[in-house]
Amino acid sequence: MRIPASGDLHLTFCLNAFPSPRPDDLGQYFNQVLLPIRDLSGCQDNLGWGLWLDRRSAARLADPVRSAAFCAGLARHQFYLFTLNGFPYGAFHDSRIKEKVFYPDWTSPERLHYTLELARVLGTCSPPDRLGSISTVPLGERAAFHCDHKRRQAAGMLVRAVAELDSLRKTRGITVVLALEPEPGAALETGAEASDFIEKVLLPEASVTDAGFDDQTVLRHIGICVDLAHAAVMEESVMDLAAECHRRNIRIAKVHISAAVSFRPTRSALEQMHLLADPVYLHQLRARLPDGGIAAWRDLPDALRDPRLLECDQARIHFHVPLTWQGSGDLRPVAGIPPPEIVQAVVTAGCRHFEVETYTYAVLPPELRPQSPISAAAAELRTAANHLKGYYH
Repeated sequence: MRIPASGDLHLTFCLNAFPSPRPDDLGQYFNQVLLPIRDLSGCQDNLGWGLWLDRRSAARLADPVRSAAFCAGLARHQFYLFTLNGFPYGAFHDSRIKEKVFYPDWTSPERLHYTLELARVLGTCSPPDRLGSISTVPLGERAAFHCDHKRRQAAGMLVRAVAELDSLRKTRGITVVLALEPEPGAALETGAEASDFIEKVLLPEASVTDAGFDDQTVLRHIGICVDLAHAAVMEESVMDLAAECHRRNIRIAKVHISAAVSFRPTRSALEQMHLLADPVYLHQLRARLPDGGIAAWRDLPDALRDPRLLECDQARIHFHVPLTWQGSGDLRPVAGIPPPEIVQAVVTAGCRHFEVETYTYAVLPPELRPQSPISAAAAELRTAANHLKGYYH
């Protein structure tokens, strides 16, 4: 939805909380997902969506006839599409995902082709203000990017994406921004690392290609997606990041409004944490040691087996919890709805797209798991909308 009185800010709910739509059965997706969320959220005006398509659906919907039919269906229901989540490539529900979410990475042609298929869908649907965004994997898994060669290789693939996105802009008049989404355990864990990569690796790589792209062209199509839960786990100041991106002319293309979990590692807290150790998603954990240093674990089960965790003063885990959750026992939410000063800071850094992202409904502990994920998504969207509307009232 467009936030009233904000000018050109848009808010949506990220649909990676639900299985990817199937191009041959879009009516079911509209009737079982999109329309119920709209009705339950109370958002009666034109409602924009943040779509997630797995690689198979993306390949089929990229066909001009299918994408045109999909976009016409959106318009019939007074919906529009302005952003896509291009991070998860394949299956994202009901099976072990863990570190596979980082693959294929940006050294792979498969990642490039998938992302460009998403861009074609977005281009056909003609987003408002002729501006669309696609959040994407921050190069790949950190362990796989231990040398500069891999980063330059990923940069080369991103330059190929820039070439296609620039062509789309010239032929369709639509600017699509590919937004690297930093995450704990990724090659780019923070916004600061992402902005450094863009400035020090990507821009130089783009300038020496045959096309010889200038900085303006690259920065028109490559930016950053700030996930508030990820930033909280990494203890990164979004205010400072936004100021630095603005200084470097690097666009914050999208903000994921999300909440992580904070706790003091007592025995009772760790008992609760065992309930969050699901077999599907990767839940990176970071904790502050008594000497002020940081201990980091690749996944929650690794941390729970490490006696050092009980020695830590404070811990944060990458586990997206609903924005409506107020905490339970020793666990508390961190991040969540951004205050007005953060919204203004990221807007100054170019952000126009805000997206609630909670994809963990099915793996939440029983006492937190909503009976209806549709109702939970609607409640989160309504909560975020009320706050953002209030900022511009």
